[in-house]
Amino acid sequence: MTLTAGPRIAFRSLSAFDRTAVFALICTDLLGEQDPNTPSDDIAASDFRALNTELDRSLAGSLTTHFIVALADAAIVGVVAVTESFMARPGVWELGWQVVRADYQQQGIGLALLRHAERYARDHGAEVVMLSSGEPEHHRRAGYRIVVESENETVMARTLG
Repeated sequence: MTLTAGPRIAFRSLSAFDRTAVFALICTDLLGEQDPNTPSDDIAASDFRALNTELDRSLAGSLTTHFIVALADAAIVGVVAVTESFMARPGVWELGWQVVRADYQQQGIGLALLRHAERYARDHGAEVVMLSSGEPEHHRRAGYRIVVESENETVMARTLG
């Protein structure tokens, strides 16, 4: 099922045809102008392996790892992953790999991706979703609260109704 937000953005689950574009979008966000073949110390090769593993699980039909893409004129302009957490109590899911292409930011696409991911998680048994935020104020406005804050990371959560 394809859901729409606004006149030109559609949201749907990741397909095998999307894999390369999603990987490129996330890598561009992580690396900026850096060559993806030579990741810096800050962006370890393990990040790329983890991303590949999660993409493969989603495409294999896993119910516990799911990617949602945002499309404009058939081009992928945003993505978010939702994953059942195995480190937390049952009913807790994690959101990650959320990226909106720079030229499509500030249009509500990121919030819409969050809401689609939350709906998927809730439909699969989630009571709470968590994320690691580089923009806590942005996520606070979306209904998330800080649960852990350190110098390196802000973990936020939202209870699903």
